Amino acid sequence: VVRNDTIALVAVDERMIVGAAMCMFSKRCGEGRIASIAVMDGRREKGLASRLLIECEKRMMALGVRRCGLEVGIENTPAISLYLKHGYVLKTMAKDYYGAKKHAYLMEKSISKGPKKKVKVS
Repeated sequence: VVRNDTIALVAVDERMIVGAAMCMFSKRCGEGRIASIAVMDGRREKGLASRLLIECEKRMMALGVRRCGLEVGIENTPAISLYLKHGYVLKTMAKDYYGAKKHAYLMEKSISKGPKKKVKVS
């Protein structure tokens, strides 16, 4: 679902929602943000979060987004690993982001395709 500045995705297996992702973007400034990725406990570590993340990035890129950011709790090591694996870079830590003593890492990634280099074949 794409509506105004938000993309919402759901992963369904046998008529049951097993995962979801939401991202927001601004065409004007070419920036996006992964707001949430969630996968049911029994469905984790099977690549579903990766597929949701990649699909969010693809859809934002198609809308002209060039840079994507996100926030993740510093104790959420599975999510941090996921984002690092997909090329997100740690920019800074935000103290008390989620409340008292609940800090977050702010991460960012360039998702633009960039200009393609032409190769001359002789």
